[in-house]
Amino acid sequence: MLPLSVRLAPSRFLDPALLLLVVLGVALYWSFRRTTAVPATPAPPRARWPRILAWVTWAALWLLSMPLVSSTLTGCTETRGPDLSAALSGKDRQKAALVVLTGAPPDQTAAMLDLMTTLGVPPDRVVLETRALTAYSAEILRARGAEVVVLVTSATHLRRAVKDFAAVGVDVIPAAADVVGRSRTGVDSFLPSASALAQSHVCLHEILGYLRG
Repeated sequence: MLPLSVRLAPSRFLDPALLLLVVLGVALYWSFRRTTAVPATPAPPRARWPRILAWVTWAALWLLSMPLVSSTLTGCTETRGPDLSAALSGKDRQKAALVVLTGAPPDQTAAMLDLMTTLGVPPDRVVLETRALTAYSAEILRARGAEVVVLVTSATHLRRAVKDFAAVGVDVIPAAADVVGRSRTGVDSFLPSASALAQSHVCLHEILGYLRG
């Protein structure tokens, strides 16, 4: 029996991203091959750029769709924060606030409110911030006298969120949720997948957002 890192599930070859990239690669190859099969006047350098751009685009899509690349981007983007027990040690819990960034539509945010109150959080201690503005969240925290702020969001978004709160003068204790982590490396790590492409997109969005400030 082959090691786990070498075996491939047959379903991997039915992944939409892999199938489309293979078909696109074959189409590009035959399309450009037909234009060069008949001897003719050499194409000017400017005419070669569309071919180069097409192949570079195909290669970029293949790379971003590889689980190996998306896993590497995830490892570079995600952050988990310190141990909360240690970070909150000696802090006044009555002056602590928990900020949860959901990125969810209002109906899901309301569902989270129901969950929090069900778990025992008094409704008057919860504020729904629907403007999605860090500066507005900072105003709410100051108005409520919060001295310790725990910021919860996805591990991919956490580093940028901490930076955004620091920009408005709020130091937070980061706490990661929805941690993806690095995937194992195997033969299938080099085969494109739709899920890997989606994860690469999320990571690139966060990286560009962090750099943009």
